[in-house]
Amino acid sequence: MRQRNGKRSVWVPATLAAVLALAGSILVPGSFAGHEAPINAAANSPATRTLDFDADRLAELRQQEKTIFVYFSADWCVTCHMNEQRAIDIASTQQAFEQADVITMKGDWTNGDPAITAFLEQHGRSGVPLYLWYTPDQNEPEVLSQILAPNVLSTLAGKSG
Repeated sequence: MRQRNGKRSVWVPATLAAVLALAGSILVPGSFAGHEAPINAAANSPATRTLDFDADRLAELRQQEKTIFVYFSADWCVTCHMNEQRAIDIASTQQAFEQADVITMKGDWTNGDPAITAFLEQHGRSGVPLYLWYTPDQNEPEVLSQILAPNVLSTLAGKSG
């Protein structure tokens, strides 16, 4: 609209937005200084490796009375990536999972896998993220919040171990 009206200050809003975005990108990482950094995926031990989601394999592991953390994510899901960086792929969670022998399964819904879609619908969801905590003493999984606190998984693992 400003261009049509011949205003000279056309670039002021765009410049202001760019400056604010740059300032935000500099300030935001510092605000998370108290949180753990994500672990290096290459440094994972075999015990903490994440299995690809498979409903049959999940049922098999449940019959073996294993504690299982199942989560569904997608490459385009910002909330999923935030949870992975701040709660799942951090050293304290992975150490707690290893100590409690928790098995992790991840379902990638990036391309709308029909098997994952059906599983999500069984749990009352139409999309990701979905976080499920299975323990041997429960028939149904505990459905965790869509926003994971950094210590929630290590706390659950500590109760299971």
